[in-house]
Amino acid sequence: MGLAGGNLRERFGLRPTTLEETAHFRLYREFVRYLHDLVETMIH
Repeated sequence: MGLAGGNLRERFGLRPTTLEETAHFRLYREFVRYLHDLVETMIH
């Protein structure tokens, strides 16, 4: 998909990133890291 006459990086301040830098990845990583504690809390 394109933006006529524009550069998305300049217009929206986008930059290359890695999966590990995304908020979703960090949230999911913490969820998985403490999964046992979460399930234990939900059971009780």
